[in-house]
Amino acid sequence: MYRKKFSHLQAKVDRAIDLLLEDFQYPSLHTEKLEGQSFMGHDVCSVRLDLEYKIHFVIIKDENIYFLIEISKHYQ
Repeated sequence: MYRKKFSHLQAKVDRAIDLLLEDFQYPSLHTEKLEGQSFMGHDVCSVRLDLEYKIHFVIIKDENIYFLIEISKHYQ
């Protein structure tokens, strides 16, 4: 679904997802836990795609699942 709305970001999103799967704290992702935010009882985190866009996601550690919530602009 992100491929239609954010087609201009497709390569960056694909790269970020690959890095998340390799190491969710990879330095260029600038991974951070979003204080006070949760989704389905799990902490929400974000990674930087570029200076304008970021991805919000949830890690379900017991099942090793990364659940993409949204792609959004910084400072919305």
